[in-house]
Amino acid sequence: MSTNPKVKESSTNLQCTETTVDSSKFRFEDMLSFLTEDDGASLFNEGKYREAIPFLESSLKTVPDQEQPLLQLKLALCLRACNREYNSFLTKALTSVEKQDTSLNNIMGYAEEFIHIAKKYEKEKSFVPAVLIYYASATIYSKTMHVTTVFPKLSNCMTDILSVAQENSTQSCVKLVLSKLTQIINLLKSMKECEE
Repeated sequence: MSTNPKVKESSTNLQCTETTVDSSKFRFEDMLSFLTEDDGASLFNEGKYREAIPFLESSLKTVPDQEQPLLQLKLALCLRACNREYNSFLTKALTSVEKQDTSLNNIMGYAEEFIHIAKKYEKEKSFVPAVLIYYASATIYSKTMHVTTVFPKLSNCMTDILSVAQENSTQSCVKLVLSKLTQIINLLKSMKECEE
């Protein structure tokens, strides 16, 4: 009789086989990271900014570089809503968009995320960041370098930027809006020249 309670004796031979799990397919830490990011996004979308902060901060440590600007923008708005310093995250996000290369996987979807976030800023009456984020979205769209595909998207960005000026007609905001509209027109011109 076996003294090990986990092993039953049998008249047949017992075989042990070693099973390995391919860690490239599943990692518990990846799952937790995904869930944390998802919770932060849900709370952000619901306007529960204070509750979203810890989830967004945690996610910021684990997401790929390409996704960091999105989280930084979300985190900046959450911090702003809680009357905390947020400019550093806003600046990092907008600066990194300018430096990103054109090898983004889903460039159109990525730009749409920026627009979604800009609309949140606009709703929260954070007009200058909204204009800057709409412009960042236009910049991302322009990286596709296909004028016919991008023209409607850039036009929508311009319309969104104009809507901010209608909501906030301070001289500094109008000046920023005019500057960004001019820059988008210049993006279109340079894209058109590249196609010719």
